[in-house]
Amino acid sequence: MRSYSTLTAMVLHVLALNLALTQALPSYAQVPGQKIAARDILLPEAVLNLIDAETVVVGWIDLESIEPAAVAQFMSDIEGSIPEEEVERIGAIQQALVQLKVQRMYVLGDVASLLSGPPRIVLPSENASAVALFMESVFGDSVYRFSQVNGAAIGQPKGTALPSAEKEASPELMAAIMACTGKHGLAVATPPYVTITAKTLFKSRQDVAQIAKASQILTSLKWIALSGNLPPNQAELRIETDSETAAIALCDFLQSTTEPLGERGPLLQLTPNKSSAVMKIKSTDDARDKLLAARDLFELGSTNIMNSMKQIGLALHNYADVHKSFPPQCLVAADGQRLLSWRVLILPYLDQSALYDQFHLDEPWDSPHNLKLAETIPAPYLTQRNAEGGPQKTQMLAVLTKDSAFGRPGKPLYFTDILDGTVNTIWFVEAPQDQAVVWTKPDDLVVDEAAPGKVMMPAGARGIHAAVTDGSVHFLDREKATDAFLRAVLTVDGGETVEW
Repeated sequence: MRSYSTLTAMVLHVLALNLALTQALPSYAQVPGQKIAARDILLPEAVLNLIDAETVVVGWIDLESIEPAAVAQFMSDIEGSIPEEEVERIGAIQQALVQLKVQRMYVLGDVASLLSGPPRIVLPSENASAVALFMESVFGDSVYRFSQVNGAAIGQPKGTALPSAEKEASPELMAAIMACTGKHGLAVATPPYVTITAKTLFKSRQDVAQIAKASQILTSLKWIALSGNLPPNQAELRIETDSETAAIALCDFLQSTTEPLGERGPLLQLTPNKSSAVMKIKSTDDARDKLLAARDLFELGSTNIMNSMKQIGLALHNYADVHKSFPPQCLVAADGQRLLSWRVLILPYLDQSALYDQFHLDEPWDSPHNLKLAETIPAPYLTQRNAEGGPQKTQMLAVLTKDSAFGRPGKPLYFTDILDGTVNTIWFVEAPQDQAVVWTKPDDLVVDEAAPGKVMMPAGARGIHAAVTDGSVHFLDREKATDAFLRAVLTVDGGETVEW
């Protein structure tokens, strides 16, 4: 199954992160009220039938034109080397699909798959039944189930249904698809419920002074189109806004955002072109440099995550100074009912005393009164928001095992109870998005002590942020965060010492 994970990295991940784009994209302006007919979209009917109003991402890779070894070599400079035997297996899978008359592999996703995955996979072919059987053998017992529907093998995530043919695709997504003219493409629509989520994620990672400007710019976005070849040598990215003024503002904002990158900053600059913001790639080296700069920008955002975690850690320290113990994992009523999270208990130490004073501490988190308060989430907890509003979710979770700082039964611990030393013991982490909980709810991250990484480190993640009881915050990459290492840093008195 390792070949599956690498195939994902070289196909789906390439679409989302490493896709290079070629050819100048045609300008496109939709007439208000105009509908885009299926015949105008250069996609197979089997794919068009699966695009509905909830679809916000459509990507494709031309299997006949990809050289896995060349793509692997390019990716090795960005993501680390891929073993030669795995590249050979991926090449064999590619060749088998081509022989089964699969020209392109498509991925389709909605907001849920963007946040936690996986997207739907579609492989049109005149031999769709054989392709479905082959893909079942490749993926094995995974999150996908493949079947033949209307001339295509469709990989459907478990527990999901095919979209209804009655729902009409958004004109923004259709416009983005039409703007992709290369052999490989990625089209992303940005309807309001997507930009609401994006604004919230941005808010949790950027300076407060930039939030209002960023929110206005995000609201102006209509769609994003990428199109080109792999490995990248000529490419273009087009971000469509609602006006020429908005396109200029987007370009200016990105320039200011990338200034901390120094010499790498200009690599990510966009050029306004009417209502679009455009970035071109002219060579493989240029693509590599831009992707490395994008990684630096990601790490810059990661710094803000770490700052939020340090604020929470400081609040926990101040709570402990006053109460001579850590907060309990949750408040518990006399009858054993779990009421409110530790995240509520430390509010006064996050400069949120006014919010704390409004809670009814003798009621559960979902009482009518307390549930309303959950709609207001302190900035350090703000890592995920419901697009529809309502109770807000966070990924700042304590890790619960029988020997962890928040998981040990009995009275709350204090620093003197951490016999392994505060520098060796995790307090809480930024958990995977699919593990997020309403921030007031008395739930945290329950893991298997034998294999904690299965929950803490989701597939495709580069690593995890962890806050330590001494107040420090570390980013643990996948290579570092082995199950053995995580077991060591989760216990308070296991006798382990670690090297961060």
